[in-house]
Amino acid sequence: MSTPLIRTTVHAAVLVMVFALSSLISYSQYTCEDYVGTNGATVKWNPTRQRIVTNQNVPGTTLIRNWLEFLPDDYNSTNKKYPLLVFFHGVNEGGNGTPCRLLESEWWWTPPVIIERNQFPYSTKDPRGNAQKFIVISPRVEYYSQSTSTINAFLDHLIRTYRVDPTRIYLTGISAGTHFILDYVSQSPDNGRRLAGLLPISPCWGGLQDWAARNISEARLHVLAINCSYDHCGGGSDQAKQIADAINRINPSLNLGAYAALPTAGRDCLPTEHDAWGIAYDSAFRPNINGRNMNVYEWMLQYSTVSSGPLPVALENYSVQLSNGKVYVRWATSAEQNSHQFTIERAGQNQAFTAIGTVPAAGSSTTVKTYEWVDEGPLPDVNYYRLTQTDLDGKKQVFTVKKILNRNKWDRHVVASPNPFGEQLTVYINVDKIQRVNFTLLDASGRTVQAINGTYNEGTAEVVFDGKKLPRGIYTLKIEGQFFSEVQRVVKQ
Repeated sequence: MSTPLIRTTVHAAVLVMVFALSSLISYSQYTCEDYVGTNGATVKWNPTRQRIVTNQNVPGTTLIRNWLEFLPDDYNSTNKKYPLLVFFHGVNEGGNGTPCRLLESEWWWTPPVIIERNQFPYSTKDPRGNAQKFIVISPRVEYYSQSTSTINAFLDHLIRTYRVDPTRIYLTGISAGTHFILDYVSQSPDNGRRLAGLLPISPCWGGLQDWAARNISEARLHVLAINCSYDHCGGGSDQAKQIADAINRINPSLNLGAYAALPTAGRDCLPTEHDAWGIAYDSAFRPNINGRNMNVYEWMLQYSTVSSGPLPVALENYSVQLSNGKVYVRWATSAEQNSHQFTIERAGQNQAFTAIGTVPAAGSSTTVKTYEWVDEGPLPDVNYYRLTQTDLDGKKQVFTVKKILNRNKWDRHVVASPNPFGEQLTVYINVDKIQRVNFTLLDASGRTVQAINGTYNEGTAEVVFDGKKLPRGIYTLKIEGQFFSEVQRVVKQ
């Protein structure tokens, strides 16, 4: 349910009562159970500064139903709007249970934990000297998938439910949550335009591909990436720099990408090298960013964007499936407003999209509408599909890019491209059920030079190996899943 906005001028006491009552009836209230910490001691982590919000119906997605809610101390005594910070957790905290799981690791020092420790900066000055207070929402995501539809639906819901300043919306995440928000802004400039800033912490997959960086640059979105230089998760120890450099290469004059790599600003990496967030979210951590020492909250508040309200289409159940040599693009909407048509675009490994079909939209609707379009002749190997919705006034909304691996020979689960490769090697994998997959790149002597491990949902996914520091020569790529294994030869040129 949403809390209605009060737009009329009323006595302050009445205003407080209205918001207090509406808050009480909006959400189910849960408490967090005690749990046994890593040292064997029982830990009590029942939040006192955040509300536990559970069992919510978010139109457009079923992946987010529960979250932790932190409101500014004057939220119920004013009618002003506030900056919104949304935090996305790591892979181990996923699931459809209550968000208590986000508080169970005391060493995390993520936004929901530092709020409970009373160490969150409740007021931060923007560049004009005005005090700003964040609404902080920390959702527990069942699993990371469909970044565009999931995040857009959740942002729409938050804008309807809370008094959010739509020009100051910021996303942050750690590890898998970082990949989720980077995937979101990579898919479409329209996604990036909804945000004033992006704060990815501890990436674990290498840099951005050119097409992704181009979409971020076109959105004029500022990105600050932070990692530990000892962290070799996925794509090398300089992944934050890779992300910033990829964005800035598109249009250097905009200087949209920034990074900080620990150790810096007198702060070293933590013993768990992947855990850069233990430092990054500390308001006392003030690295030099573009010539100025500032913490991440001051960095965010430098930027705002044009107002962005709820989108005209609430998309859900968007899928792309290969069956009997054909690709079925299916999607559903739970609401439409002034929607004209949907366009299906396709690209091969060069990722140059062309329109291959259109489907008329419902116009305006508040009931579920289902759609399907069939590609009778998909390209060999990797196919990218992109769905675009066009309004009656010509405005467009671009949804998540979906990937399909159309294997010519059905004895392959993997395609490595390009081969020979240069600065990066992209490996596309197609699995028929969720499973853990290990990717290992070995040199001619059999020594492991890079390794990437992860759990992948049914369908097509991609991983990227950083080739910039690899010498030229022949390499062996080993892929081992729970239900298959493959070995391929690749060449660095």
